[in-house]
Amino acid sequence: MRIKALLIGILIAGGLLFTETAHAHSAYVRSNPGADAVISTSPSKVEIWFSQELFRRKGENVIHVSGPDGREVSNGETQIDDDRTHIWVELNPNLSAGKYLVEWKNISVEDGHSTEGSFSFSIDPQAAVTS
Repeated sequence: MRIKALLIGILIAGGLLFTETAHAHSAYVRSNPGADAVISTSPSKVEIWFSQELFRRKGENVIHVSGPDGREVSNGETQIDDDRTHIWVELNPNLSAGKYLVEWKNISVEDGHSTEGSFSFSIDPQAAVTS
């Protein structure tokens, strides 16, 4: 009887572990420019790193960057690095001062689930640079 209870406990714990792993998504780790960063010059691209590898499927891993006036300043398609935890998109050159919204979406290789999020950064030639 004790062995049966022990086996049931192991199966339940294993099931909880599997459930936790199965629901893990590819989360935002860091970016360049960083979230809420103030930079003094226009960046050439926005890069984002995630906690898991991303599934390589056209249109599933995207970054859109909007300027202070709400217009998109992303230029071209989002690219995915060989390590598949890093994506980036080129930006229009010579962006003006102001706050920029970065919206992203990805799909995890590990669980196949899509995750999305956003952050902003600001360009201010007069301000001290933050990270």
